[in-house]
Amino acid sequence: MWVWYLILWVSFFAVLSLIGLAVFRLVFGKIEAGDYLISKLLGVIVFFGLFWIIGYLHLLPLTEQVLGAGLTILTILALWYLWQKRVLIDWRSYLLAELLFVGLVVAFVVIRGFYPTVTDGEKPMEMMMLSSNMRATTLPPEDAWLAGQTVNYYYFGYFVFASIAKIIGASSFLAFNFGLASTWALILILLGRLGWVLTGRRSATLLVPISYALMGNLDSLRQIVTKWGSSFDWWHPSRIIPKTITEFPAFSYLFADFHPHMIVAVWLGLLISLLHKAWGQKTTLLQGLLIGLVIGQVFVVSSWSILAAALLTVFALVQQPFSRSALLGGVLGAAMIILPYQLTTTSIWQGVALAGAVSPFGSWLTHWGLFLIGIGLFFLGRQAHRFTLTLLLVATVLIALPELWMIKDMYGYRFNTVFKLFWDAWLLLSIVAGIGFSWLWERRLLGKVVVTTIVLIGGLYLIFALPERLDHFRVWYGGDPARLTFKQIPELEKPYNLLLSQPGSRVYELPGRSFTTDAYLSAFTGTPTLIGWENHELLWRGKSVEINRRKELIDGNDLCQLSARLQQEFHFSYCYRGVGRLVEFGQ
Repeated sequence: MWVWYLILWVSFFAVLSLIGLAVFRLVFGKIEAGDYLISKLLGVIVFFGLFWIIGYLHLLPLTEQVLGAGLTILTILALWYLWQKRVLIDWRSYLLAELLFVGLVVAFVVIRGFYPTVTDGEKPMEMMMLSSNMRATTLPPEDAWLAGQTVNYYYFGYFVFASIAKIIGASSFLAFNFGLASTWALILILLGRLGWVLTGRRSATLLVPISYALMGNLDSLRQIVTKWGSSFDWWHPSRIIPKTITEFPAFSYLFADFHPHMIVAVWLGLLISLLHKAWGQKTTLLQGLLIGLVIGQVFVVSSWSILAAALLTVFALVQQPFSRSALLGGVLGAAMIILPYQLTTTSIWQGVALAGAVSPFGSWLTHWGLFLIGIGLFFLGRQAHRFTLTLLLVATVLIALPELWMIKDMYGYRFNTVFKLFWDAWLLLSIVAGIGFSWLWERRLLGKVVVTTIVLIGGLYLIFALPERLDHFRVWYGGDPARLTFKQIPELEKPYNLLLSQPGSRVYELPGRSFTTDAYLSAFTGTPTLIGWENHELLWRGKSVEINRRKELIDGNDLCQLSARLQQEFHFSYCYRGVGRLVEFGQ
């Protein structure tokens, strides 16, 4: 069954590509062969940007029928526009771009099929975000872990993939798996295209995405040299700087938390592509509007990445000023996306403070060492020009800032600041270093040997981590995480199916603890409960007044004995006692 939904999923993106081609022709006036590689993302930006605004203005309900009708209308308009402009679609380039996307998505789903879990890390939270958006008909969606309250978190990425699942009739489990695979495929395609347009070398089309997604930091080499014969600690490379997170894409996609910082890389990659496309041109209102839409969506996909987006844009503008109309379009495009979100959410950021800590140089060098080699080659080969230097400059700022300041949040230290800014810097440095590696690759046999050695050292992480994480490839569960989930927790399957059959219901589960099996039913179905993972709700909202009020309303020791006031306020349909027992209130 999941194979059929995967076919529908990639077909949806193929349709979005046609919309994106029309957008590209309208905005830039000419479609080149490489532009087919980013057309589906332009379709995403326009289609979901439109329904984001519709959802917030409550103009139409965001049902599968309305979304499907919107897709049909936009596709017809796109084809009509291309026909009117006598645009001859290069079907060879179109099909090659689609086949590349399909191949990467299928490869990811097949590999992850050996351990497609959605129950460790923060995956239940991410499932809740997807399920809440699938259930919603207006925006912002109701928070399934705090019934009656709307989501107070950046969630545009979840809105996109949940809406696709809603249109094709897939489950939240499939939305998680296919969405994760799609972000992986899209960012690799974007980076491959950037490698080509920035250098004109085929080697760069491979080495830039390889530098981003397949290479880890030097901690893997350290483990192999110092602990040969011991089991490989695949988790440790993501925590090499004390009290911070030093994730990199190879780790993140292997661990497979479908978190906003992973999703937003696609939007940042598209922003870089559009800024480069506009470089050297006389910019127009529509170009500014499109770039503004992307910047606005970066903010609502993962607000931490707005700094990277802003720096990229400002540094590009300093060197390549936009026209006044393009600037106006940019402000308008960003505002259309950001303002509705800002008016309905509360920021938990508490300002800026001194970092209070400095990364140990050895740990810092372990994380960035391979990229430093690539950057050295980048300069040695005289590959620098103003655009690529802009990428390097922004990455340098993102790496330096957490050593000086931090954004204050619930953690009270620079934990998240290092995590999120380093992640965005990895994307930018992978482009610069990949270009450096590709220059050396072209230097005859010796260059190829050196680059291959560097890539293998970076690839040690995946070589040793894949079997550890994927249970040594013992069992293949396929592309639907539900199979593994209900094997691990069989008592959830019957209540899950019952709640899905009654979309207007609410379920009462005990207030949940983060990183436990609590609140799984509400997470997987989107059925609102009283309190889900309490610590996560506190992290998103920054205060506990409403959560404490709800806890005080819980009456007695019996799980399903609710006070009249609590039931009157929330109208729970069911109570989950655990071990598969879903009790209907009133019985």
